[in-house]
Order: sequence, then structure tokens, then C-alpha cells
Amino acid sequence: MDDPGRVGRYRVVRRIGAGGMGRVYLARSPSGRSVAVKVVRPELAEDPDFRRRFAREVAAARRVNGFFTAAVVDADPDGEPPWLATAYMPGPSLETAVRRDGPLGAESVAALGAGLAEALHAVHAAGVVHRDLKPSNVLVTDDGPRVIDFGISVAADDTVLTRTGVLVGTPGFMAPEQLTGAPVGPACDVFALGAVLVFAATGRGPFGGGSPHGLGYRVVHEEPDLSGVPPLITGVVRRCLAKDPADRPAVDAVLDALAPAPADPREALRAPPRETAPPRGTAPTVRHAPAVPESRPAEVRPPRRAPARRGARRVRRGATAAALVALLATVTVGERPSLPAGERGPRGPAALWRFDAGPVFADLAAAGDTLYVGSLDDRLHALDPATGRERWSFPTEGGVLSRPAVTSDAAYVVDASGEVYAVDAATGRERWRVGLGSAVDSSPTVVDGTLYLGCDDDRVYALDTATGETRWSFATGDDVDTAPAVADGTVYVASHDHRLHALDAETGEEKWTATPGDLGFSSPVVADGTVYVGGWNSHRVYAFDAATGARRWAYTTEAVIHATPLLVGGTLYTGSDDGFLYALDAGSGELRWRFDAGEQIHTTPAPHRGVLYVGSHTGRLHAVDAESGRQLWSLDTGKTVIADPVVADGRVHVANTDGTVLTLPVEAPGP
Repeated sequence: MDDPGRVGRYRVVRRIGAGGMGRVYLARSPSGRSVAVKVVRPELAEDPDFRRRFAREVAAARRVNGFFTAAVVDADPDGEPPWLATAYMPGPSLETAVRRDGPLGAESVAALGAGLAEALHAVHAAGVVHRDLKPSNVLVTDDGPRVIDFGISVAADDTVLTRTGVLVGTPGFMAPEQLTGAPVGPACDVFALGAVLVFAATGRGPFGGGSPHGLGYRVVHEEPDLSGVPPLITGVVRRCLAKDPADRPAVDAVLDALAPAPADPREALRAPPRETAPPRGTAPTVRHAPAVPESRPAEVRPPRRAPARRGARRVRRGATAAALVALLATVTVGERPSLPAGERGPRGPAALWRFDAGPVFADLAAAGDTLYVGSLDDRLHALDPATGRERWSFPTEGGVLSRPAVTSDAAYVVDASGEVYAVDAATGRERWRVGLGSAVDSSPTVVDGTLYLGCDDDRVYALDTATGETRWSFATGDDVDTAPAVADGTVYVASHDHRLHALDAETGEEKWTATPGDLGFSSPVVADGTVYVGGWNSHRVYAFDAATGARRWAYTTEAVIHATPLLVGGTLYTGSDDGFLYALDAGSGELRWRFDAGEQIHTTPAPHRGVLYVGSHTGRLHAVDAESGRQLWSLDTGKTVIADPVVADGRVHVANTDGTVLTLPVEAPGP
């Protein structure tokens, strides 16, 4: 999909974004007015059902007419490809504003909530449900907050999903009914509004961070963490985040509750004149080592996170509304460079077999001749990778939120209640179990007879794989929702309070701590004396010296990095929420190529004979040439791919969010 010179009567200036439905361009009308044009992806445009739904959504979106929304100005649902144009709103997203400059004060959050409630009133009055309200879909402009991206919204009286099989929404901001498959209506936008206000007030979502699996489970089953939310808005936010849609207030009630302080949302979130420059934050620091120049420009410090499911802690407060918007003066919408990945390849091969692992989520691991599937159906399944036949299933007390750790003779799995199980690989019988007493969102790691895992009680545990006894535990200071990495007698683990720890694998004693200033990290990966980790809020990939913690380089992507990086043959591969798979030189951090998957990548690629298999939020599995970034083929799995694909027994296995496991041949199809 090459960038066009024109779309309809609009001249394209540059690309400004991409998502699951297509690419977004800044364009000019014949009279010179700026518009944002969203062009549908070719594979979607080929689907007649999608075109019909898109036409209905365009008609519905045209009915939305509110001050705090971006109006639809033109569209061609029958175009080749279809497209939609909205008024262009210059200004940073709320996500960018808070990540760079800290949380908003109480009155500013109330003003923001009033503006968003008014926007949702206009949306719902037109018979439309947005379905994906989140900080990146809220712009801070000269005229106050604006809600954008109705690309996946649906008419309220249309029960068909915008795109059949795709999980519509963003983990952490989706309502419980969006995750469980229950009917979805305007109340899901109210839930998202509450989550957005928590983010604006604290710099983190109401259900913490970590894997999308853990986020989804907490949204459905646990209460939100409102520590750090100002008392002025706590009551209305709590009602917005009610599990039952019937218990949430209508948007008019939210507006009535928030509008009085202050009266005009435009004044509290108004972008300032362009000549005002934002101050810089403090540079990230590393203990025991000087800073090392990075390969991309540094950014200002992020806000501190208040841990989930915990009593109130002091959170760094934002400036006043006027000071906050002054910090945003020079933030502009960035251009996405053209892709070096080449032309799109053919569609992927047919599935060899499918397996239904239960509702919503599944995760995969493989060892020996067994494929393991963990699922929220409270079971661990062992499958024959050649046929998909289930050999046994093991019941857990709660849903399995993370990838099992597996060896040739055992599987180690953690459930949502904090129980750790050792399961015999041959029989599926329990060898031992240990209750940690706190939730475990991260995947365990097994090395040399020891099981390492992080926990929401702020500790890292080392358990004996033979008995389950605790060899040692280490207090990090914040919850650990990423998998530990172990190499050369050292355990590397990231906690959510900006720190990467290096611990002695035998004793648990800390060797060093790096503090690059990030609000959470991906799981680390270690090779050749270097630790690689992705930062969530800074959008960076870091490389640290494994012996000292000195930072060697950092590369900045365009969005959040959730997935664990992959290192193969001197190249580091990492996916990002900006929709790109990046290939970086492991030694220098320089970009070799990047592949545009079209939507968020929450998974680590699975490598096999020079091919990378990577899943995306749209539900597609892409086969990408590891050397050039060229796509070999792409296959629609049916729903969002969150679990890391696994290559085992000459096959690639992938699981999506409805619990379906698909197995494909690794050979790429011919042209």
C-alpha cells in the first residue's frame, strides 16, 4: 500500500498515522483547508461485507456534530480504496501530553471530563458508539479537547462488529462487556471515559499495566485502582468504571457532575501560542555508570505510576491547566517515513488444524513434542503439535494469564489467584503447587532447576522446580509484571517503578539497578553481555551492559512497546503500538528496516529459518523476511493476536483472543 499523491479531491501532504483500518494522511482541500484523510487497507476494501459496514458507519459518523469532536467533512465508501475525511485538529494527543509532562491537576481533569462527556453526548445522540475512546484518541487543541477516530465506531442499533472477528478497542480502556462478548452500547464509552480520566489524573490506567491478558482479566474481575485520583472526581470516575453497564451514569449525568469545575473545558485544555517552548525533564540515570549518547533524541521524564490494587500513594501532580498547555506548545504531529519493507506478499497458507482453548484469551509455549496452551477457561492444555489432539488438560483455580514455563518433562503455570503449579509433562498430573498470595501477571522463567517469577506483591521469587520451595525472594519496590531473563548467573527483571534490576541467581542479592526513567518495561532479553528491554511510556528500546548496568544505546519508536524484544544473529526485533516491527542493529541501535503491520504489535516474533512470524492487533499473522523486512504472506486469524506465536515441530502456532489456536506450515506460499 503506497502513499497516494491524492485522495479524492484532496492533495496528500504527508502520512500522520496508521491503524487497523488503514492509514491516515494530512491533506489539503482545493481551497487549502487541512483535513485528515483515512484510507482503508486494500485487504479490507476487497471484503464486500466490510464495505457495507463502512458505508453505514460513514453515514452514522456524518450525523455526529459536537464541539468536542472532529467533524466528518467528506467520504467515498465506494472508492478504490474507500476513504473518510475529517476536520484536521493540530495538537498533541492526551497520551503524549501526560507521558511527557505529567498528570493534570484536579480542575483540569474535571474540565477534560466535561469536554469528553459533551463529545460523547453528541456521538450517542447521532446513534453512534465510539468503542475505542482512549488517551491517544483525545487531542489537546487550541479549542480544547477533541475526540477523534470514529474508524471503528458502530451505529448503536447495529449489533454486528465493525469488522467481524477483530477485538474492537484497547486493553485497559475497554469495558468488561467488550471483552466477554456481551452486547455493547453507549455505556462502554462511559467506562472508557472513566479510564481516560484516571490516566489524565495519574499517568496510568485504572487497571495497571502489563500484558493485555492481565489487563483484560483485571477489567472483568477486579476493582479499579483509583489511588492518586483527586477527590473532586473520584465519585463520578468510580461510577463510570462499574462492571455492570446498567450501573454506569449516562453521559449527561457525567457532564452535570464535572462541568461546574471549571465551567468551560476549552479554557482548561487550550493549547498555547506556538512560541512557548516546553521545559525539558531530567535525563535518565543509571547507577554505577555514566550516561551514554543514544541514537535518537531524548524525551522528558514520564510521570510516576501508582501501583495497582494498593492503598493510596503520593503521585507527582501535574501543573495547573495553563502551565500544562504551555508545555505542549511545540508538540506537533510527526510524519511516518516511507517503509523499506517492499510490496505486500500473498495471503498465508491454510490452517492445518484448529483448537478451541476457551473464551477470550490463550497463550502458548512448546517443549519437546508438546504444545502447551494456557487459557482463561482455568485450564492448561497439552496438545500434539502435529495433529492438535489434546493429550491432557490440567485444571487451575483461576484463569491462566501468562505463558507457561516449560521443559522436556514439566510445565510450570501461574493462575490469576497467584497459585503456581508444576505439572508433569507426560501425564498432566500435579507435582506440587505453591500459593504466593498475590496476583502474578508475568510469565515465569525456568533455568537450571529454578523457577523465577515476578509478583504483584513487589517481589521476585526463585522457586526450586523439584519441590516448589522458595530459595530466595527480592523486594523491587513495585509490582513486577514482566518475565525475568536469566544469563550467566544473573537474573534481570523490570519493575513498574522505572527500574531494571540485576540479581544474583543463587542468592537474590542485587548487583545493580538501572533507572532510565520509564513507567514500566517489557520483559528483558539478554545475549552477548547486553540486556535489551522496551520502555512503555518513553517508546524506547534500551541496551544496557549486562555486567554494570551502563546504558549503551536507546532507540525511540513512535508508540508504546509491550512485547519482549527478539535477538537473532546480531539484529534486535521489536514490535510497537505504532504498528511497526523494527529491526535494529544490536550493537549500535541503528535502524536496519521496519515493517508496517498496520496495527498494534503486542507479540514477540517467532523466528524460523530466516522468517519472522508476528501477530498484530487486527488478527493478522505476518510472515516477514528477517533480512529485508519484506512481507512473505499475511493471514487473518479471526481475532486479535496477543499471544506470541510459537514455531514447533516444523509448524507455526498462533492463538488469538477468542481462545482459538491455529497451526500453519512454516513454508511460505508461492506467488
